[in-house]
Amino acid sequence: MSRERYIAGPSPKGATRPWTVTRDGEVLGEWETQGAAVEAAVRVCRYRLKVLGKRAELQIKGTDGKIRDTRTYGDDPIETKG
Repeated sequence: MSRERYIAGPSPKGATRPWTVTRDGEVLGEWETQGAAVEAAVRVCRYRLKVLGKRAELQIKGTDGKIRDTRTYGDDPIETKG
């Protein structure tokens, strides 16, 4: 079962606000702060899990566009020593 990927990160050029949340390249919304964008993305991911029963992944990107953090929602694999 795959996860739907959401990305909270810097807006593309020409956007009206500096931070966006996207899903599969589609902009879902724009925010003034990174914190607000991450908060909105977390709400969407939790909604998908609790209401729709679907797994999601959230990637949080910094101002440089590099992934700072990845969060998963639903049925995480068991961590084993590698």
